[in-house]
Amino acid sequence: MPKPKKLERFLAVPDGDHTRLTIELEGGEVIEIEATLDQLDMMADTLDDVLLSEEE
Repeated sequence: MPKPKKLERFLAVPDGDHTRLTIELEGGEVIEIEATLDQLDMMADTLDDVLLSEEE
């Protein structure tokens, strides 16, 4: 498995019926992704689960 890269910056911009996610990694690599509102909702739920498990 490749070594994980560190997140430098994250940006989300609504664009019609989807949202454009821009993820900048340490070292300058940029990834752009389009996600639907349902996909964003699933991502938010997953992040909530991670944050809640860290509080325990």
